[in-house]
Amino acid sequence: MGITNEFIGNRIRESRKVTGRTQKDLAKALGKTAGAISQLEQGNVQVTVTELHRIAEFLNKPIEYFFGENYFGEDIQALIAVMRKMPPEIRNEQVAVIQS
Repeated sequence: MGITNEFIGNRIRESRKVTGRTQKDLAKALGKTAGAISQLEQGNVQVTVTELHRIAEFLNKPIEYFFGENYFGEDIQALIAVMRKMPPEIRNEQVAVIQS
């Protein structure tokens, strides 16, 4: 499987739809137009790393998801995304609780 602009765009579209967000919602979060998001989702333009990071946060997905990684379901993906947003000391505490 090759990672292409179209592949990443499809993953963005799929996760946007699953979360009930519109192209307009995503456009607003990125400071772009809905047309620009459409072009991005079709793979006609390349997403920057910075934009992909913002998209991942907005859609509550781990950034690896957009490169084809799967984490055994939506619940695990959401957990990873939430954990990454935590300050390190709180994340470490939460990991310890989960492991116990």
